[in-house]
Amino acid sequence: MDPIQILATIAALSLVVKGVVDALRRQYPSLDGGVVQLIAVALGIGVAVALDIRGTLALLDSIGAGAGRVPISAVDYVITGVAIAFGAGALAEAVGRSGAKANPVLVEVNDEGQPV
Repeated sequence: MDPIQILATIAALSLVVKGVVDALRRQYPSLDGGVVQLIAVALGIGVAVALDIRGTLALLDSIGAGAGRVPISAVDYVITGVAIAFGAGALAEAVGRSGAKANPVLVEVNDEGQPV
């Protein structure tokens, strides 16, 4: 696989992991954010191992860094799985389903609408 195909595969698998994590959050709404992240990472690593996807070199090339040599398979799977989980988390943040609660901000303004 070339690097673009690997990155596209990682993005697609992020959608799958996000769907599984969303289903778990609906089933167990009291899950803590740290536990959800751990589940997403475990799912990402499991998917990377099950499908034999090693995307570390593609990921490093996409950010402009060179690895120099191919990492050990286990490390490669972990990095690829974490990338899948990170993609799932980024997608959840983008659609507002991450479970993170935003703190409301109060801004006082004067008569002209300028912040005080």
